[in-house]
Amino acid sequence: MGPGLSWKKYAKSGFDESIVTADPSFLIQYIYQMNLSLFKESLSGNEPPQNSPVYLNALWYDAKGEWDKAHSLIQDVKDKYAAWIHAYLHRKEGDEANADYWYDRAGKRRCHDSLEKEWEEIVAALIR
Repeated sequence: MGPGLSWKKYAKSGFDESIVTADPSFLIQYIYQMNLSLFKESLSGNEPPQNSPVYLNALWYDAKGEWDKAHSLIQDVKDKYAAWIHAYLHRKEGDEANADYWYDRAGKRRCHDSLEKEWEEIVAALIR
């Protein structure tokens, strides 16, 4: 996916933006028809795909080496997906105690796989 392409291109027919506003988890579970390969392809661009949710924006910036930007995007989002990303970011930072706090908030145990594998697991969970 090159720069300027929108996530809406991958949306199922019947896309209703008001649903996304009312229930962001719906966005993750239903709207976007994206896969890990396409998301990784978007990393060749200068900005995340248009209209992508904050969760994927944070992971996109993390993959581009912008940990602070990723953290600032996700730190105030209050759900389990955000907590999982927050945990991953603090694990990457090397702050295991803080990471464990966020893994607990996400309902998960600390990951012992590589950071790359966990990043892919999170992306896959968000775009399934």
